Amino acid sequence: MKKYLSAILILGVLFIVANPVAAASRYGTKAYGMGGAFTAIADDASAIYWNPAGLTQNSLVGLQVSGGGQMDQEDIEEIADFIDAVEKLKANPSASDLENIELPSDTTANINGIAALNLGKMGLGGVFNSRFNFDEGKKKTYTEGGKTYKLPQGTADNYFTGQGILGLGSKVIDPPIVGSLSVGVSGKYLYARHDKAETVVDNNNNTLTTDYTEEDDNGIGADVGMLATLTDTDVLNLKAGATVKNIINTMDMETDSLERTTTIGAGATFKFPVIEAFSTRLAADLEMPEDGADIRRFGFEGTMGMFSLRAGTYDSDNMEDAVYTGGVGFNLPFVDFNLTMDSEDYISASGTFNF
Repeated sequence: MKKYLSAILILGVLFIVANPVAAASRYGTKAYGMGGAFTAIADDASAIYWNPAGLTQNSLVGLQVSGGGQMDQEDIEEIADFIDAVEKLKANPSASDLENIELPSDTTANINGIAALNLGKMGLGGVFNSRFNFDEGKKKTYTEGGKTYKLPQGTADNYFTGQGILGLGSKVIDPPIVGSLSVGVSGKYLYARHDKAETVVDNNNNTLTTDYTEEDDNGIGADVGMLATLTDTDVLNLKAGATVKNIINTMDMETDSLERTTTIGAGATFKFPVIEAFSTRLAADLEMPEDGADIRRFGFEGTMGMFSLRAGTYDSDNMEDAVYTGGVGFNLPFVDFNLTMDSEDYISASGTFNF
């Protein structure tokens, strides 16, 4: 079990380091740098996730690899050690067994990644998310065999979810003068796993308990999207987009980490020149889950030559504070590198190839 969790979590962090180049989704560095207001933009391979209709805007061949997270390797190792120790103990351990378990500090981690390839109007790729939470309880005094112990209590949860996605976009209206309308669909293979480890000291019943449980599930899903270009001139580029995510979802497993509910999304963006060689794009999205609070997203991107500067924010009624994002992009011929950070110390990096 330790090997499984270590592989998932450590590879997530290495994924970030090796590429020097989410209740809110954090897939795609460029998209997240604009606060996730990407429904009406969706102009790279990550369109398989954000809006499959955007695949009609892509180059002949495109590849994007992106990863982000909030946890360092030392935390990962401590958490993996705790889960491994609990799994190895019998259900009713001795006090001396429990006393030797080392607890990590209270922590929450969120690691995301996306790898996507587009071949013209078709996209293929996958996204993953690993969310870990550890809650440390108060140490309790416990007597066994005439000896008194101060025993630790804690609960660790790890949710891992993944989606394999195949998307296709098509232009249904493309007049020669102005405007266009595209539609798209994505089919998804879904996987989710939940691992939980906990230690409990019950003085009332004079019992010690360690418990390790795991469950997983898989299924299929589907998203649909629309993208309309309303104006496309040198003065103004105005677009609108809409999506229905999880219009099909056969998963039975309930987890906060899995985007399971049907969600309607709508967005708009417009791009205009400010001064010569400097253009600005503004974007806004609204996500409306069938079960859950609406999520509001706003984004900005300014581009001059090879450099882009991005900023964004998102919030919902069930969030204590809005999250703010910011990022930079370096746009070289055929290759883009992007970096994004947010107000919750999340860092994401990506590399994109287009030909």
